[in-house]
Amino acid sequence: MILDIKTLVTVVIIICCTSAFALTFFYRISKQFYGLKYAAIGAGLQAVGAISLFVRHPDLPTLTMVTTNISNLMACIFYYQAARLLCDRKTSWTYPLLFMAALLPLFYIYRLPEFTFERVIASLIATGVLALFGSYMVFKNADRLPGRLILAVTFFLSGPICFLSVLSMTASADHAQSYAELKEFQYLFLWFIINTTLISFSFIILTSEKLQQQLKEQVELLARARDIATKSLQQQRHFLSMLSHEFKAPIASIRANTDLIDYTQKDKAPEVEASLNRIKNVSTRLSTLVDHCLNNEWLAHSIEQHQERLEPVSLTLVLTSICDEFSVKFKGNIEDAIINGEAMFLPVLFSNLVSNACKHAKNRDAVQLELSEQGEHYQVRISDDGLGIPEQQQQHIFERYYQTESGQAEGGSGLGLYFVKRITEMHGGTVSVNCEQNTIFTVTLAKLKNTDFLIT
Repeated sequence: MILDIKTLVTVVIIICCTSAFALTFFYRISKQFYGLKYAAIGAGLQAVGAISLFVRHPDLPTLTMVTTNISNLMACIFYYQAARLLCDRKTSWTYPLLFMAALLPLFYIYRLPEFTFERVIASLIATGVLALFGSYMVFKNADRLPGRLILAVTFFLSGPICFLSVLSMTASADHAQSYAELKEFQYLFLWFIINTTLISFSFIILTSEKLQQQLKEQVELLARARDIATKSLQQQRHFLSMLSHEFKAPIASIRANTDLIDYTQKDKAPEVEASLNRIKNVSTRLSTLVDHCLNNEWLAHSIEQHQERLEPVSLTLVLTSICDEFSVKFKGNIEDAIINGEAMFLPVLFSNLVSNACKHAKNRDAVQLELSEQGEHYQVRISDDGLGIPEQQQQHIFERYYQTESGQAEGGSGLGLYFVKRITEMHGGTVSVNCEQNTIFTVTLAKLKNTDFLIT
């Protein structure tokens, strides 16, 4: 004898309870896979059958064995339903329950204790049929997933093993005092332990495969949505660029004609003079708006596509040009501060900061740009005497489309400081703001280390 029946049944109880707990746990964290619930019920029914066999009451042997047999058969039916659900099929109870109903009279006929062997044989045949039925269904819907193939093979092996056990036990029955002494019966218990473990493992593997499949589908769906959003954004940008460009010609024509009228007609009625001034103001504002849209569109696209080309640039020359453009004070005694920069983007960076300072300053003469050296870096400070930026807003001002709640500032797109930060980061620098006294924006950029490429 390999092991006594009590020990084998105890191991079966432990395996079945562990499987039921594991499958229930996986169902709790993956409730979209309802098949796991049926699999957990199947493992639980097997545990009930094993417990019933373990605590077999000597006065009620028939009830104990019938409970064990029905529990095991119902477990097979629930395993079959779980396999259907995890193979993306609907549950089907008709044929399994009809098959179960056909077996009940047989169990009733062999209900007496002396027919225990016959009940075991009937239960094995029924289990083998249900296992082959489940194997066929899973094989039919395997879809090359390893979890489904393992489950199908496990079901398939259960059928022949049950049938071979029936034949072997029938041949050996006359030489044993009881069915429990048959080696075939003990081997059958060992296979039952392995089979339950493989089935539970297969359901868990199958669930993980379905989770991976769902994740892959979600990633593909997000990728398609991203591509659609990118194409839509590109189309929107192209449309905006085209629309802005088409507006420039009629606006320029309106402005040219108003200038011609103003030049050729010296003596104009006050009403005409007022109308011409309104037309000039409107056309100037529209022209500025169109240029602003085109410039922001080009700049955003260039930054996002990393189209910069860094080369030696005179920071001193860039800053003095910006100061001349906005008529603000320049402070610094560095003759030629050279950095590795983008000649087209650096003027955008500092013109945005100086423009904002001019807009918010109480006194335009207080706006100042200062260049200094800090070790291996150049530091540019743009200051004004405006009201400053509230502390709770300072951490957001460099975000795209963010606008401060300031009544003094002219309407903007919320892109200026966003471009400032992105261009600064493009050059490996930093930008910060301090509003303790005056409003001071500080940009720090690294010096050019390779002096062989200094420009003159």
